[in-house]
This record gives sequence, structure tokens and C-alpha cells, in this order.
Amino acid sequence: MEGVKLQNHSLRPEVDGQRPIGGVIPISASELLMTGTQEVFDVLERPGHLTLFHPFCRENFSTEWNEGNRHDVLIYLNGLQFVRNFISWQRPFGFDLLIGEPGQRQSLVGWRLKPISESSSRLTITVYPHLLHGFSPLASYPIHKLWLRPKLQDYLSSVVAGLQFYLVTEKSTPRNAFGSHPWFS
Repeated sequence: MEGVKLQNHSLRPEVDGQRPIGGVIPISASELLMTGTQEVFDVLERPGHLTLFHPFCRENFSTEWNEGNRHDVLIYLNGLQFVRNFISWQRPFGFDLLIGEPGQRQSLVGWRLKPISESSSRLTITVYPHLLHGFSPLASYPIHKLWLRPKLQDYLSSVVAGLQFYLVTEKSTPRNAFGSHPWFS
């Protein structure tokens, strides 16, 4: 597997390169998983998969889940409800989705898997947050750098750590396993 160049043809190349889109600066977290990409995708393809490993998820259920369309709902521990609409899906590379409160602006999120060996892979989750959309760059930069980026990176790190926990132990990740989060706990 190492040294094999795999290409993804249906996913957004901006997400792959973690480049800004429309002036929105992406925020990412990455982790080496001690599981191959096929096994990771076996978990991610299950409807309601977030309940297995997401440390801030109270409930995750699909509203549609088939080859052509994937939509689900994520209810956080604090009751906040987000809808997730998957816009591209390519096994075993990853997927892109739009997430946000129903009827509100959505953030673009990319999940990318990179094979490291037969038994390991790297997961990177990249978010293009909608929160500062429409702000001037001068006003948004300090908010992004000092508040949004650190909080969102903590959140994403907990999610990828939760997936690692689930893959290694085959037990659901406990809620708030890596500490509570002010936005979602």
C-alpha cells in the first residue's frame, strides 16, 4: 500500500490541499489510525456511525442513507441539532458534507483517509466554518485566530481521537471522553 499513488476524482481538491475557499480559511485535525482505510470506511459507511465514536454526540440518525444520497441528523449532548448533507462520497478516500442547523448557513467539511500501510491510515477532518462569512478580513482574522480555530481544533481532535478509541477497543467512545466542549457538551 505504501508508495501507491491513489487518486480521488470526485472530492473537492481545495479540501485535499486545505486551501481557502471563497476567503474562508479551513481548520483541520489529523490523526494516525492504527486501522487500514477499508476498515475505517466500514465504520463510516454505517448509518448513525457518529454514535459509535463522537464524544459530543447524543444521537445520530440517517434520514436517507444509500449509494446516491446520504443525509443524517446529529444531536449534540447539549441538544443542539445539526443536519449533515453529504455532497460527495468516494470510498476509500473520504467524503465531503455540508453541516449546520436546519435552514441556516452550512459549513463545508471534508473527511480524508490516506493509506499509510495495510494496517494504518491517516484521517484528516477539515472544516470551512460559515461563522465568519460576510465579516471583513480585518475583523474576522483575530476572531478566527484567537477563538474559532482553537475551539474547533479541540473539537475535531476529540472526534478523531474518539474514532481511534472505537477502532482500537471496539467499544463506543464515552461522552466527553477527552474533556467537555463549551459549544457541544
